[in-house]
Amino acid sequence: MTKLIPIAIIAFLIYLGLRYFKTLPNEKRKPFVIKWLVYLTIGLLLAAFATGRIHWLGAVAAGLLGAFKFGASYFIRFLPFLRILQNNKIFGAPVFRTPFLVMTLDLKTGEMSGEILDGEFSGSNLNKLSESELETFETYLKNHDKRGYYLLRVWRQRGQQSSSGTRYESVDDPSIEEARMILGLNDKFTIKDVDYAYKRLMQKLHPDRGGNDYLASRVNRARDLLTAHLNKQN
Repeated sequence: MTKLIPIAIIAFLIYLGLRYFKTLPNEKRKPFVIKWLVYLTIGLLLAAFATGRIHWLGAVAAGLLGAFKFGASYFIRFLPFLRILQNNKIFGAPVFRTPFLVMTLDLKTGEMSGEILDGEFSGSNLNKLSESELETFETYLKNHDKRGYYLLRVWRQRGQQSSSGTRYESVDDPSIEEARMILGLNDKFTIKDVDYAYKRLMQKLHPDRGGNDYLASRVNRARDLLTAHLNKQN
C-alpha cells in the first residue's frame, strides 16, 4: 500500500502539469516541456542515488549528459543538489574513540570493529586477540580507561545490553572532536546535521530497539555537546 503513495503523488503532479500546460500559449509550451523534462531527469537521478542504485558519480555524469541535451541553463540550477550528493559523506560511519581504543560501527550490519591504540597490544585488531589477551586488555582498561572498558564490553557482548543499572553519566564527556566522530559527521556540520545523525543512530542503538545502553548514552551526550557548541558559535 505504501508503494502506491509515490505513484499517486506523481500521477497528481502530472495531472496538474497537464492542466497548466493547456493554459500556456504555443510559444511557451516547448520551454515548459524542456524545463520539466530536466526536473524529471534530475529527480530520477536523486531518487536512484538515495536508494543506492547508482553511485553519486554516476548521477553527476548522467546529469551532465542531460544538461547538454536539455540545456545548461536549467541544469545549473541543480548544481547545489549535486554538491549535496558529493557531500553526502557528511554522514559517515560512527566512531567511538578513547586514548586506548577506537571502534567503528557499521550501521548496515550493526557490527563493530576495533583497534587498540596504546598499551601492551597497541596496533592490534580486537579480532586478532585471543580470549585470554582480551581478558588482560579488559582488566587494563577497567583501571585506566573507563570509556574504553565499556566499549570493549559492548564489543565482547556483541550488541547485548551492558551491565544493567550502570550509571554511564559518571563516564567523562567526549571532546567536541570525539562527539563529531561518534555521530559520524565531517568537519563542517549544522544543528540540522546533528539532529539527523542523532536520529539515524538512535534507530540502531536505542535500547528499546535492541541496541546498547552505553552506546546510546554516548550518542545522547555527543548530540547535546555538539548542539551546545553550535549554539555558542551563533
